[in-house]
This record gives sequence, structure tokens and C-alpha cells, in this order.
Amino acid sequence: MDVELSKLFTNSENPSDENIIAEIKLGNEQHIQFKKWETREELEETLLQVLNDEVHVDGNDEQNSFDISLGGTPTASGTYFNRGIAKNAENWQMLAPVRNDAQGVVNINHLIHGQFREHLISVAKRDRYKKIAKPFGPEGIIYGDKVINVVNQRKKAWPEGGRNYIANGEIGIACGAFGKQHDYLNVEFSSQDKYSYSYTAGEFGEDLDIKLELAYALTVHKSQGSQFDTVILVIAEPCRILSREMLYTALTRQKSKIIILYNKDPIELLKYSYVVHSDIAKRFTDLFADVFSDFKPNIVENGGEFYEDRLIHRTAKGEMVRSKSEVIIANALFYNDIPYKYEPDLIVEGRVKKPDFEIADADTGIIWYWEHCGVMTDPKYKKRWLAKKALYKKNGIEEGKNLIVTEDDENGSIDSAKIEEIIQSCFG
Repeated sequence: MDVELSKLFTNSENPSDENIIAEIKLGNEQHIQFKKWETREELEETLLQVLNDEVHVDGNDEQNSFDISLGGTPTASGTYFNRGIAKNAENWQMLAPVRNDAQGVVNINHLIHGQFREHLISVAKRDRYKKIAKPFGPEGIIYGDKVINVVNQRKKAWPEGGRNYIANGEIGIACGAFGKQHDYLNVEFSSQDKYSYSYTAGEFGEDLDIKLELAYALTVHKSQGSQFDTVILVIAEPCRILSREMLYTALTRQKSKIIILYNKDPIELLKYSYVVHSDIAKRFTDLFADVFSDFKPNIVENGGEFYEDRLIHRTAKGEMVRSKSEVIIANALFYNDIPYKYEPDLIVEGRVKKPDFEIADADTGIIWYWEHCGVMTDPKYKKRWLAKKALYKKNGIEEGKNLIVTEDDENGSIDSAKIEEIIQSCFG
């Protein structure tokens, strides 16, 4: 199901149906969860609760469970982050599209750091008997923190034989010797789990010089190329940088589970499956038009946004629809002066279904639903459609009564004359 959810945000003309969201909302999918929040306080409370639920270890309190999730070894005398724990950096990861605001990674990192590193911070700040290095940089990074290297740099690895290089985006844990005062911080990275690198206070000066940042939460952009067992994704609307591609990236970072904290109803995410929310579709240019005139894009405007017209399906009414067949049906209804709604929310047995078209017949009072099936040669698609059709019939929506069903031909074509006949037969 998590794979099917991510497919909603690919370039497929026929994404998985909205039943995916419905199943998640009903709690029928163990690998995907939604948690709704509204205020900053509610978000922070939910974040901490979700994290505690995910990292809980029987017989341990919240602090020890958190430390264990990062590879720490709690004892009666304290928690130790020994060498060889870097692989634990990928056990879980919080992601967000943005850095700032309540839902951004800066605030989330500050929240987690303050909640679970308070004791070690107090130890690191002691004048005497502190046994670990003082906090480094504006974020107060200390022993036991999950961190990310943010600058490509050559640095000597320990022991000898390491790569002696750390790439931008490598994630690790600050660990190593505990018991004597240091003026440096050792970090092991998950990509180099047999070696450690030392960072000094001088590498946490001005913003441009900072080499290391907290990584309990990362931006979706920073997470590209990484995989984590569990992902906790924080999304807030409005968000001008949220796109179909960003959601696909975020949803494919997890190996076993994703928990989405969203300030809207989950069904709202479906709008990002449309091309109108695609960054790639908006990236057009005529930079080479003078040299390659045949490739100059044809730009169209819709709703104040500009697109290359071959990347969208726009109806005569000015709507964006998913397929060329739907354009033909929508235009036929429009030119026959038949009011319709495109992909309205239809609640059936507590699930949100989205028929392609809804048409209210003013003369008879019948609400008609029109479903167009595009890829019936695909067994999975056909199975989903038959299940949806059976659900419709069970709830009084039946072909020939108040349901119209049309299909593409095997070669993907559609008969416009047949569409016109259906319209005249039902609404003429």
C-alpha cells in the first residue's frame, strides 16, 4: 500500500485510485498512518508522542528508549554512545518540506534536542567533571546527537584506511570515548560505519563555516538518496514549495513505515497527483529556441500559472483533467450545456470515492455518476475498478440506473460519437 500511495505522485496518467487514502483513514494499513494537527502546540505534542510510540523499548522509559533507538547503551551510571553505532542513524527519520516555521526542521530539531538531550547538555556545560566536550555551534550539538555533514570536505578518518572524505548529506551519530574531557566531537557516519571523524569548535563559527547540523529532522530535499526504516513526515498547508515530485521523494524514503502529520484531511493530498502541482511540468524554457526551433515549447496559462500545453489536459471549461478521454467527455457535456462536477467527493460506506463526473439531472432529480475506464488491459486497474463498481451497486449506484460507464478501446482511443449518443440518451 505504501508503494501504491507513492504512485499517486508520479507522472502516470492513471494513478492508483482514491481508495488508498480511504483505507489509510480507516486504519486498515499498518505501514502508513495519518495524524492530523492544527496548532503548533498540537503538532509538537503529536510529534513527541509519535516518536515515543515508534522507539519504545519494553522496560525502558522515554529517554532510554530514545537513546537505544540511536544505538545508545543506557546503564546505571549514564548512557554511552560507543563506536560502531552509525548504522542506527537510519532507524528513523523526521522529514519536512521546509526549514523554518513551526513545521520546519529547525524547530523540530530544537524540540527533540531540548526534550532528549537536556541531561547531556548540562553535563557538557559543567566546569569540572564534565567528561564530554562542550556543546558545539548555535544548535549546541553534543555527544549522542544525530547529525548531518553539510559541506563536502576532506578530513582524516580514524583508524587509518578510511575514505578520508565526508560528502554533503552524510548522516551519523556523535559518539566515542566518554570519561575524560575533550575539545572535539567524534562522529561516525552510516555510510562509513567503521570509521570516525573529529570536529573541533572552530568548525562551528559563522553560518557559512558550519560543517555539522542536527539531523533528527531533515528537509525532504536533504533526504534524497537516503533510506530509513521509519519516516515521520510533517506537512503543513499552505506550502508554496510542496509539489508532486516532493511528495513522491518523501514517500519513498521509508523501508517499512511512514507516518504523515498533516494539518488537513488526508484526501487533500490527492490534489498533488495532478500535473498542475508538478514542478517538472512547470520547468519549461525556450533557451535553445533560436537553435532548435522545433523544440520550442508551446506555453499556455491556466489559473495564473504557466505550463507547456503537452504536459496537461485542459477542457473547454478550463479545468485540468487526468486524461485525453476525460477531456472529450467533459467537452461533450460542456457543449451540450449540461452542468457537471469533475471528481467530486462521494462518501460510500465511510470511504471517499471520486467518480470522474457527477451530473445532476434537473428534470428527473437523479444524480448521475460517470466513470471512464482507461486501462482495462491492466489486471490491477481492472480489479480495482470491479471492486469499486461492486461497492457502488451495493449502495444504489448502478449502471443503467444512475451510473454511466465508458472505456477506452484496446488501442487507447475513444469513440466521440458514442459519448454523444450516451449524453443524448440520458440527458437529451
